[in-house]
Amino acid sequence: MSSNFGSWFGRDCHTRKTQRNRIAGIFSCRIINPDGSEAGFSGNGTRCAVAYAYWKGLWNEANLSLRTNTGVKNYRLVEEISKGHYWFNAEIGKPKFASDEIPFASAERLESVINQPVIIDKQEFLVSCVNVGNPVACVFINNFDFDWREVGRKMEVHEKFPARANIVFVKVLDRENIELKIWERGAGETSASGTCSSGAAILSAFRGETGRKVSVHTEGGITEITWRDDDEMLILGRADFVFSGEWIS
Repeated sequence: MSSNFGSWFGRDCHTRKTQRNRIAGIFSCRIINPDGSEAGFSGNGTRCAVAYAYWKGLWNEANLSLRTNTGVKNYRLVEEISKGHYWFNAEIGKPKFASDEIPFASAERLESVINQPVIIDKQEFLVSCVNVGNPVACVFINNFDFDWREVGRKMEVHEKFPARANIVFVKVLDRENIELKIWERGAGETSASGTCSSGAAILSAFRGETGRKVSVHTEGGITEITWRDDDEMLILGRADFVFSGEWIS
C-alpha cells in the first residue's frame, strides 16, 4: 500500500507495509525511506500505519501494538474526531544515550554524547545525540539564520555517524516549547518527524533546558512529547486520511 495518512501536515514520506500477525495478536510494520533504505522506526509513519488499521476496520479496540524493526510499540486511540481523523498516544520505548548505542564514533565509549564537536566545512558544530529507535543528532542553536540544510546534508553522512543520523537543529523557546528544523536520514528536509521530535525533546530535558513534557514546533505542526519518570517516551500526535492506494508488485 502507499502512504495512506498524513501526519498532521501533508502526507507521511514513507512507504509502509502493515499486516496483522494473527499468532502474536499484533500488527507489523516496515518503514522504507524515499532513498530506498529501511528505517528502524518512524514516529509519524507508524502512527499513520496504526490509523490505517482503524480506518480499514482491521482493529477497533482502544489499544493496539505494532511490531517494528526496533521492537513492539504500543498505541492508544485518544480520540476519533471523525472517520479517518484520529489522535493517538504512542509508547515508543526508552532512549539510549551511550556512544555505541547511537552509534557515534569516539576514541572511547561515552555514557552520553553531549556537546561533542563535529566539523563541517571547517566549522565546528556541537552535537548532542540519542537513539530513540533511530539515531538523532541535535545541534542546539539560537536562530536558523544559516544554511542548515547544507549542514544537515553533510552531517548526516559524517564519519562520526557510521550508521548515518537524523540531524535536528533545536531552538529552545522556553521550558515547555522547542522549535526544530529537521534533516532526516534517508529523506532529507522534513516538515515533521515524530522520531526527531522525540529525540530533540529528550535531549532538551536531559541537558536541563526544558522539563520532561515538551511541545515540539515544526513546519508541520505541534507534537507533544513526554519523557516519563520510568524513562518511557510518549508521542501524542494526530493522523488524518489523505488518500488511499495499492502497491502493485
